Amino acid sequence: MDENTIEGVCFKQPKTMAQRCALAKKFHDDFLVNASDRDVALLVDDMDNTVELAFEARPEKLVAIRNGVVVFHTGIGPYQYSVGQLERWLAQECGDKSAPN
Repeated sequence: MDENTIEGVCFKQPKTMAQRCALAKKFHDDFLVNASDRDVALLVDDMDNTVELAFEARPEKLVAIRNGVVVFHTGIGPYQYSVGQLERWLAQECGDKSAPN
């Protein structure tokens, strides 16, 4: 996509786990700019895409994991979920009354 090239986020598909981890670290370093963002665990799927296949996260899916257990998930995006749905769930679970209704 032209936009990805312009933004500098267009990369070749990694062929090794080291390459995949390096891309994840680049994302972490380039885009998680707030200290609170950096406290979020960044997980990297293995080269067999075990997690992607198990959760069918193509092309994207919103998932919340607590203590190793999936506690919230949506349908496959971009049409089977809404970010607002996740925000409301997080607000309910975390007690944030300022989240959108």
